[in-house]
Amino acid sequence: MKKAILLMLLVCFPAVEALVFNQVLYDPLKTESGGEAIELLNNEVFSVDISDYFISTERSEKDIILPKNTVLRASSKFLIADEGWNLSKDNSLWRNADFETAMT
Repeated sequence: MKKAILLMLLVCFPAVEALVFNQVLYDPLKTESGGEAIELLNNEVFSVDISDYFISTERSEKDIILPKNTVLRASSKFLIADEGWNLSKDNSLWRNADFETAMT
């Protein structure tokens, strides 16, 4: 019976291995605030709801908390950046952030 329940749970709630830290910019050239970014990649064929996911740092267990209703579509990227990214990024050709928040 326990094996059947475990198997049902695994079928109903598959592990999400879709998310990858694709790029991390942690030491910008022009600024110490507004220039850091993390790019997530969903390399699966299905969307993933990343609402309330968080990223921990040495200074804070929940340094970055993604907002409600945040969905990362299949085979797409999501750029999380420090507040002011769109104005302070090292290269103006880099894309704008999908989500800006204060980062430590």
